[in-house]
Amino acid sequence: MESYEWRPLVRRAAAIELAALATLGVVAAVAFWSGTLVSCTTLTCYGAYLTTRMIPSAALFKRLRGDALGIAARPRDERIERFLTIAGSGLLAFYAVANAALDLFEPRLDDDPLSLPGIAAALCAFALVALILASQRPLGTRLATPAMRASRTSASSSAAVTAVVVVALLLHVFIPEWWIDTTVDLGFAALAGATIHAALAQPGAARQVS
Repeated sequence: MESYEWRPLVRRAAAIELAALATLGVVAAVAFWSGTLVSCTTLTCYGAYLTTRMIPSAALFKRLRGDALGIAARPRDERIERFLTIAGSGLLAFYAVANAALDLFEPRLDDDPLSLPGIAAALCAFALVALILASQRPLGTRLATPAMRASRTSASSSAAVTAVVVVALLLHVFIPEWWIDTTVDLGFAALAGATIHAALAQPGAARQVS
């Protein structure tokens, strides 16, 4: 593909990634706020998860913008991204496990209030991420770069996690039990652990984090 055809596609991909980054930030803030108001750790852990997803999203935006401008990615940037991803996922895992442990030893009331803003934010996030994925699909066939594949993978994982969170929040309506939050908390801890493992398994990671 010629550069005059390739660069506009990269710029469009960067704009889509910027929209994804903004979506993550807004929904994370709403999830934290609404989850704190009603003591719903499903929402607060979801907000923490989205915050950790902003790290690779920002790195992908910078990489795509660099591709559009012809600026090569620096190894130092990749090391910083990996370190922040591991640190953020570690904090998420600790927070999720701590909440799950508190639920097991000091269960909250089964009739925790439902957070309509939290459900609305999660539903909007799912719709926006689905729209982002639809916008990326035609680009993926014409712009088969590692950054583009990483962007689509990130959006897909965010959509899957958001769908699980929406189901968990709706379960509070029909099955208002405290263990729903505990189960989701442990799921977020496992997800954070998998993210850390994937980051450490990248080539050169052991040398860079040691």
